[in-house]
Amino acid sequence: MGPSNRACFSKEFFETTFIYFLLPLLTIALEMRIRFCAFLVIATSFYCSFANSTPEVPEFVEKQPVLTVGAVDDSLPCSVKVDGVFKGFPIEVWRHVAEKNGLNYSFQAISSYDKAIKLASQNAVDLVVSCHSVTPSRLRIVDFSVPFQRSSIVFVSRSINNVGWKFFLKILQNEVFWKCSIFLVLMTTFASIAITRGFNVNKILKNWMYLMLGSLTPIIDDKKGNYPFILLAGLSRVAFLSLIVGTVASLVYTESKPIDSRVAGRSFLQNALGEGVVVMDETSSKAWLMDLMNKLNIDNSSLQPISVKTNGEKRNYLKSNKALHFVDDSLTYKSVLKDEGLSSEFSPTIRSMNVYPQSFVFSPRLSKKIRRMINVEIANMSQTGMLVEMINHWDYESPYVNN
Repeated sequence: MGPSNRACFSKEFFETTFIYFLLPLLTIALEMRIRFCAFLVIATSFYCSFANSTPEVPEFVEKQPVLTVGAVDDSLPCSVKVDGVFKGFPIEVWRHVAEKNGLNYSFQAISSYDKAIKLASQNAVDLVVSCHSVTPSRLRIVDFSVPFQRSSIVFVSRSINNVGWKFFLKILQNEVFWKCSIFLVLMTTFASIAITRGFNVNKILKNWMYLMLGSLTPIIDDKKGNYPFILLAGLSRVAFLSLIVGTVASLVYTESKPIDSRVAGRSFLQNALGEGVVVMDETSSKAWLMDLMNKLNIDNSSLQPISVKTNGEKRNYLKSNKALHFVDDSLTYKSVLKDEGLSSEFSPTIRSMNVYPQSFVFSPRLSKKIRRMINVEIANMSQTGMLVEMINHWDYESPYVNN
């Protein structure tokens, strides 16, 4: 009886334990597992939804290290470092491109444009974002982005008073002036002889002087036959004065308008070099000036421009009158004058008719995918008009003439 009762007791005990204790625990565990799986499904859905809502950064950007972006300092409105922050039109273009495409970068200040080209060619920087003109010599060592603006080069001179003996000499040498003068003298002489009605030289000269000066009262009398001759002389005088005014205005406009560098006079440039011509060293502006001097056969050993490293040095020469001329980019020369309040004292006298595209500089190590991304974004900014708005904000002067 003992063993059998223990066996029955054990069987009943285990059945009771399983039904009333273990089975509820298993049920609770299964329910918790189901809830956990449901939580994982919901959490995964939220994560995927959040991931899809954030901007997708291309895989090559994630693998790309922080870009070293060079910028030429002290070159407003292109690029300048103020209180540790770079400013300028190309800087704004670059910041938009980088922000739009999730690019990480750090700026590096560079002292000159030619040095920036050299650093880019040596892979010391990934790219340069200043106003670099695309020239054949630069294209031999570095690549450029699509252009974001265009510029030309100007020769700027201190304005002088146009009403001087040289200006009057130009008026006297003008063909319209002396032809009109001969016509007026002939008409007034003919009218004076006709009015005098005789060959009294003194009276003819007196009447001629009155007709030339427009003082008609002493020679007007009751003889109606004199009226046509007086009217002829008066009309000739009015026509002469009108043509003279037009000629003078045309000469003033011509004097104030920059001439084409291709027809610039050798004597003008020689005199200007003697008065002092300032140009930034290691720039396309200096290369253009030296090329112009060579074309005009100006001796470089006796006449040389004043080469400076910074715009501050250039402004000092201009403000102290140690130099009366300077050569600069058409987009930046106004900024040089504005900083020292010299805008009204200088004006362009020679302008290069060649228009140069300006672009970012790419180093050899910059990947093709990054280059394409930059080019596409600049092209998009141009197409949407964003570049024009930025140019207007920085108050650039158009490099085009008579457009």
